[in-house]
Amino acid sequence: QRKREEEERLRLQQHYLQSQRLEAIGVLAGGIAHDFKNLLTIALGYIEFSIEQCGQNETIAVYLQKAMTALQRSKGLTQQLLNFSKAGVPQKQPQDIGRILKNCVAMAIGESNVKTTFGINNRLWPADIDEGQIVQVIDNIVINARHAMPSGGTLEVRAKNRMIKPREYPGLEKGCYVEISIRDSGIGIPEEHLPKIFDPFFSTKQDGSGLGLSTCYFIVKNHKGHIECCSTVGTGTTMTIFLPAHGEGKDTEKKNEAIENGKGQ
Repeated sequence: QRKREEEERLRLQQHYLQSQRLEAIGVLAGGIAHDFKNLLTIALGYIEFSIEQCGQNETIAVYLQKAMTALQRSKGLTQQLLNFSKAGVPQKQPQDIGRILKNCVAMAIGESNVKTTFGINNRLWPADIDEGQIVQVIDNIVINARHAMPSGGTLEVRAKNRMIKPREYPGLEKGCYVEISIRDSGIGIPEEHLPKIFDPFFSTKQDGSGLGLSTCYFIVKNHKGHIECCSTVGTGTTMTIFLPAHGEGKDTEKKNEAIENGKGQ
């Protein structure tokens, strides 16, 4: 019992320290991104005006158009930074997670040689989410999974209803959640990298920005949810997400009854 209590204490402490570190980085990055985005908007405005004024000089127009394209890409990068800062406040509405999962996975997998299987509860509760932000989370995870299986493999996507007990997961309040798990059969993540995968700018890919999973972390956190990763080298990786289910009061009571009667899973 003492050993279990010590392990729980260490788990909570590790989660707290990670959350504090990432929050501090997120606030800093968000502040910089906000100001930088404003400057980019001004620069884009001047370039658009210059394109209109350059007349028949096609050479100048081409260079200005290239500059605009680069600035627009930079603006997209700053939006990613804003999404995992406090500035990326989600505009939440009840949404069908099953529909979102199927659509996102189909788009992200595309014509690759990855086989997809779904296990989605027919009575899955709607979740209170910002659909655009959660689509970004699912896209990032599925694309990472696809890259982890360059020779093909299997992607298992599951979603079910969960009642979370107090202190069951660090940072999660007790209540009703939709649990999403996305498991690949890829190369896996080395154990020494697991504590860092949500850190901004950490990436094992040569061409990666390292913002994908950081953005996922902050989006889920801003939804008052939880995301975690379990991986074994050579076996695969499982990403698990908990998102608050829609409904309070009587709706929650009905959900509790469904769980107790064995109908909620």
